[in-house]
Parts: sequence; C-alpha cells; structure tokens
Amino acid sequence: MEAKKALVRKNFDGSAEFARTVITNIVYFVSGVLVSKGAMLGNLSPFGASFAAAVPKKYLLSALAGTGLGYILLTPSDSFRYIAVVVAIGGIRWLTSDIKRVKNSALFAPLVAFLPILATGIVLTFVSTSTLSSLTDCIIEAVLAGTAAYFFSSTVRLSTERRSIAAFSQQETASLVLTGCVLMLSFGSVAIEGISVGRILAVLVTLLCARYGGVAGGSVCGIATGAIFSIASRNQGFICGGYAFGGLMAGLFSTVGKFACVIAFMISDAVMCLAFSDRVALAEVLIESFTASVIFMILPKEVGNFIAPVFSHEKNASL
Repeated sequence: MEAKKALVRKNFDGSAEFARTVITNIVYFVSGVLVSKGAMLGNLSPFGASFAAAVPKKYLLSALAGTGLGYILLTPSDSFRYIAVVVAIGGIRWLTSDIKRVKNSALFAPLVAFLPILATGIVLTFVSTSTLSSLTDCIIEAVLAGTAAYFFSSTVRLSTERRSIAAFSQQETASLVLTGCVLMLSFGSVAIEGISVGRILAVLVTLLCARYGGVAGGSVCGIATGAIFSIASRNQGFICGGYAFGGLMAGLFSTVGKFACVIAFMISDAVMCLAFSDRVALAEVLIESFTASVIFMILPKEVGNFIAPVFSHEKNASL
C-alpha cells in the first residue's frame, strides 16, 4: 500500500514538474514576442535581442523562437537584421554554455546583446538603407541593448531566488522596475488617435508605486517609465521629465489619499508638457493621465499589499 502511494506521489510530482516546465517555456516565448515589439527612436527594436541574451539556457529555444516570431510579425522592415542578431546570440550562448566562468559573469548578457546589434548596425549603416539613420543611432541602440540585457538577467536571477521581494536591494528593485518598463514599452505603439496604451499603463504603474511606495516608489517608477518612453520617439523627450516630476509629487501627496496623488501627477505632467511640447501633445497627455487615473481610483486597496514591500522603508534603511 505504501509503495503504491509512493508511486502515485512520484507520478504526480513528475506531472506537476512537466506542467511547470511547459508553462515556463510558454511564458518565455510570449515574453520574447512582447519585448521584440518595444521600439525606440521610432523604429529600432533592440530589446528582443537583450531578452535572448539574458534568459536561462534551458529556456533559450523558447525565447529565441518568441523573439524571432516577434521580429517577423512586428518589425518586418528590419526583420532580417534582427533575426540574424537573434541567431548570432543563440550561437554565442551555445558555444559558451560550458564555460561556467564566462556565462556566470554579470557582463556576459550585456556583451552578448551589445556586440551583434553593434556589428549588424554598422554594416547596414554603410552598405544599405535601413531604419538606422546614422552611426550614432547604431551605437545608442547597441548600448541600450546591452543595458536592457543586464536588467533582464538580473530579473531572471531574482525570479529563481526564494527571497521575499521586500528583501531585494534598491539596485535589484530598480532592475525589476526597468524590466517591467520595457515590457510596457511593447504596448507603446498600440494607440488610438495618438492615445497610447503603453503610456496609460506607465502612468497607472507610477501612480500605484507613488501611492503605496511613497516618494521612493513614485520617483523610481516615474524616472524609469519616463526614461524608457521618452526614447521611444524623437518627439517625446518631455515624457521623461513629466513622469519623473509627476511621480515625485504624487509620492509626496501619497499620505493624503488617491485623489491627491492623481491631481499632483496630472498637474506636474501637464506643466512639463507645456514647457517642452505643444497643445496637441498636452491633450494626449491629459487623456492618458485621466484614463490611468480612473483605473487607479477603482483598483482595490489589496493591490498595495504587493507594491508596498518593494519600497519598504525598513529594507532601504538597511542598505
């Protein structure tokens, strides 16, 4: 009887492990498709390469398939170049998979993403027309690819640890936030009459972090989302200042309540927009902020139970 129970338990554990592996592979595949859609400077999409450089080896095939499909579907004008980059990254990862000292280095993922993006960018800049308009754009894209790969690899490592999120350091928290920002950027091109779904998500997350994380939460999230979305287009540099200032002010008024957070953010964001942009952009900014604010107001308080520990004063004080 005991042997039968042990056999049943073993089969159940095996099935659970198989299901967990399948689900994780699906998550990496879908994530690869999403991050490939995140564009910067209008048409450049280096983040799929960053993701492929950072994922664990056992999920590499799923990530490569996802990023490859994402580039084919979402950036057809330059899909050949990015697919070549993804293939090169897969080859580098395979060749170095047995060199433990190399693959465990914190610089491994950034370099694996940086070098293929830079090399293919330089070639296309000088031999053909491309979405790359200059050598400067090529270098910027490669640097951003390497930087994103570092944050992705940090997030992947943190996801495998058993520590509570409240125990993460400020640097680890920043990696999580920036990874989330890149994922949100994939929705930036989903827009209706100039109103971006990605920016609505960015404002919503900034408000949540400000309300439940105070000044630290609002500032970190505002700066991160603003920096990511400001490089998405050459005409939206004001977003960085608007989200950073709005997140800071919303955090300062977080103790007063949700409504105070909303008003502080909207006024701050609008002021930065007026200072550096035009009235058309102001209308879009206000509509996006208002939409995010409505969602923010109706979300239950329980959402804060997850966000508050990320920016807890106890954790930060111990650093």
